[in-house]
Amino acid sequence: MVNGIYAAIKDPLPKNISIEKAIEDLSSRLPRHVLDLVDVIYVGDFEFLNKKNVNSTFLENAIYATNVQTDQKDFLDDIVHEYAHAVEKNYDYQIYADGAIENEFLNKRNKLQVLLNYEGYPSDQHNFSNPDFDSAFDKFLYSEVGYEKLGNLGQNMFIGPYSVTSLSEYFATSFEEYYLNRRQLVKQMTPTIYTKLEIIDKGKMEIYDESHDYY
Repeated sequence: MVNGIYAAIKDPLPKNISIEKAIEDLSSRLPRHVLDLVDVIYVGDFEFLNKKNVNSTFLENAIYATNVQTDQKDFLDDIVHEYAHAVEKNYDYQIYADGAIENEFLNKRNKLQVLLNYEGYPSDQHNFSNPDFDSAFDKFLYSEVGYEKLGNLGQNMFIGPYSVTSLSEYFATSFEEYYLNRRQLVKQMTPTIYTKLEIIDKGKMEIYDESHDYY
């Protein structure tokens, strides 16, 4: 345990990366009520992460992160990103119920589709109005368009190409930047998310439970 956060190391990290330092950094950036949304951070070589070709995931109140990390910054980025999904799980109603973030996201998606069509990419076969993750759409963005091209086309709309893939990742990418000292960028690029994050950061959003309303 480091600063009240449990960490379990299944497989060792590279010598240049410290789980203790990562958690200390987390503790200095994220408020306590957000940190408490995660029960434990697991680090290691997990087959289910390898199959999904991802570095980390949030699952059943735990964060799973691969031990194959480039440096301290990449490791911290992965963990902060998964805290965003923990916040989503606990504050889903307050974040998305008014439709503001989804409307902002889909408006940008539609503008991106126009740009892709102009560039000659076969985007009409994909539903740009679907806010949920779709593997075929993700493959189109990654394999056919390419993240470099996608980043260039969406540089004034999206914080990184991965945020185009779904509404959830649009939120998580902004959350990550908000807590990694680029709040002005979040305010400029994703103002609806910035407004919600300001409320969450101050602990003014109540957790919503469908069976018991707010508590």
